[in-house]
Amino acid sequence: MSAVNILLQADRAVLCTDTKVTTADGVQYNAVKFAVLPWLQMAIAVRGHVGALRVFERAIACNASTYEGSVQLLAERFADILAEAYVDASEAFAMTQDLDVYVVGLGINGPAAHWASNYRTGGQVRRIDGVHVSPMVDLDAQRRYADDPRANLPVLMADQTRQNPAVGGWMIVTEISASGIRTYPLGGLDALSSVGSRMQPQEEIAALAAIEAANAKRATKS
Repeated sequence: MSAVNILLQADRAVLCTDTKVTTADGVQYNAVKFAVLPWLQMAIAVRGHVGALRVFERAIACNASTYEGSVQLLAERFADILAEAYVDASEAFAMTQDLDVYVVGLGINGPAAHWASNYRTGGQVRRIDGVHVSPMVDLDAQRRYADDPRANLPVLMADQTRQNPAVGGWMIVTEISASGIRTYPLGGLDALSSVGSRMQPQEEIAALAAIEAANAKRATKS
């Protein structure tokens, strides 16, 4: 599963994710695992199948007018969203998998973050206080990160990459503050972060074909 790390500071909410996606057939590629909703001063992130991101981005964008509204939507409709019938095969499959959904942004009381999971919180929305790390790392890595959580985000994600094969690609940071939303890459985590610069056109075509074939196979199974 993806890495989703959250840090709430006095003036901003910080979200840090990876980009690695691995299909059922072992094809790996980079993908964005969060969505920004600037008019709500917030971002959404998911751990699980990447198809879930579109579903929750759409649900929140269409039904919430504030950060608090997005939290309320998750609290009231999380199970219903999972149970809906989806025409898109990728979205339908995503809703059957283990899934964590995060909302991060500016609420009426400042930086805030909440999450819900169909396998870790029983569908209940939980508030995040200060710091959230997922996947969790060992005790030594926790101590390294705790020395300076903001400065040590690269250290944390490097440890997550070493300890969890699902994490990799790029570190992508999103900072949400009263002055706006800023998203930027913080660096590469593994060899997948250099694929785009090394891949030849014919190799890229072959990789895309493999991804499409894997998606088609998965859709048939679902």
